[in-house]
Amino acid sequence: MPFRGRARERRLETAYCAEVMALTYEEMGLLAPGRRPGYYDPGRFWSGDSLELEGGFALGGEIRVDLPE
Repeated sequence: MPFRGRARERRLETAYCAEVMALTYEEMGLLAPGRRPGYYDPGRFWSGDSLELEGGFALGGEIRVDLPE
């Protein structure tokens, strides 16, 4: 699936995680369209950073996951 990237056309399989998240949120209508996926820092999608979502939506708190030893 091609999408707009930093300096060249990129494939989803080689994208950074924040680029995939930004593109997904944009397609869901949660982010305003028009910004390049590389605009978003990975930290904006977690750890309480403020990510202004469209339509009054907001991200919830982090969910703790415990893995068995």
